[in-house]
Amino acid sequence: MRLCTVLVLVTAMFAAGCGGDDDPDFPDIETLFPADNELGSWTEHTVVNDKVCRAGVQVATTDQGIVDIINGGAGPFLDRDYNAFGAECYTDGTYELELRVWQFVSAGVADELYAALLTESSTHQSSTWENATFGDQSRVANTQTDWWFNLTEGEHLLEVKILEDGAAPDAASKTAGETFVNGVLAKM
Repeated sequence: MRLCTVLVLVTAMFAAGCGGDDDPDFPDIETLFPADNELGSWTEHTVVNDKVCRAGVQVATTDQGIVDIINGGAGPFLDRDYNAFGAECYTDGTYELELRVWQFVSAGVADELYAALLTESSTHQSSTWENATFGDQSRVANTQTDWWFNLTEGEHLLEVKILEDGAAPDAASKTAGETFVNGVLAKM
């Protein structure tokens, strides 16, 4: 009887200490999104480039939840093992941006997807990318309507699109995007 009790206790202790939301390697994805005015004057915004954004960080941990948030283009992302996805929109009074953060099960998965997006995503394929110096690996594209930053940091893949309403992307908007990206990376 004692051996049975010990096995049950050991099993319960093992199960309680493994993975899940308490895993220190996977912080709550919401913590990676800046609060209002945490990064300069950036605050939550509910409309970016005529796209209506929901209030607060939108988080999903299922395929359908992700599709509901981003409404298209999720295929290459959903084909990989992920833990969570989050999105939020911001403005600083001059620029608007959307931040998307994917949290994958490992840095290897994030890196593999980063490379694969150039062949598996038509929106990534149609952009002209230049290398950037953020995170583990990064690139940036001038899409003629916005600056699009795409990068990895550990098990995370980040996408940031920044624009000035009605204006073509310029050096100032690119610098504002770079500053925001660096601020998000500092939270990781």
